[in-house]
Amino acid sequence: VFSGDPPVLGDEWRRKAIPPESVLSALRIKEGETVIDLGCGIGYFSIPASKMVGKAGKVIAVDISQKMIDEIKKRAEGIENIEIIKSESIRDLKGDVVLLINVLHELDNPKKGLEECFLALKHGGRLGLIDWQKKKTERGPPLSHRISREEAIKMAGRPFIEHEIHSDFYFLEFRKE
Repeated sequence: VFSGDPPVLGDEWRRKAIPPESVLSALRIKEGETVIDLGCGIGYFSIPASKMVGKAGKVIAVDISQKMIDEIKKRAEGIENIEIIKSESIRDLKGDVVLLINVLHELDNPKKGLEECFLALKHGGRLGLIDWQKKKTERGPPLSHRISREEAIKMAGRPFIEHEIHSDFYFLEFRKE
């Protein structure tokens, strides 16, 4: 899904703007849960999530890029509760939480991608969606590739909670009732 450069995906600016532990805490990830990280990249969220779900839980890290799959495999070596899958679909997976972080704007069909995320959630599950604000920022994809917060909310078509995040992004949480 993402064709970025591995070092950039974990740089200092990103750690401040989107701190993985804070994001995962906001989503109330608990021991024993299954987290699906769609567009996992280098494992920026998958690896910290694996600690939060513990031995009884599992993280399913999914990416379409072989470069990212190779990178997360290196970084996650020895972590037994991370399953790494090269795919663009999570259609056949089930989880308590789906992470869709800076991925929505990369999808060919964002509405269909969101629907697939909701299908992959267990009843009561949470979708954590972070993406770039549709405004001029120093970093990030071109404005024409971005999906506004309002567009994302409309596509999801369900109630949401908004979480605090760096002003370049929006952070929405949707529940599957």
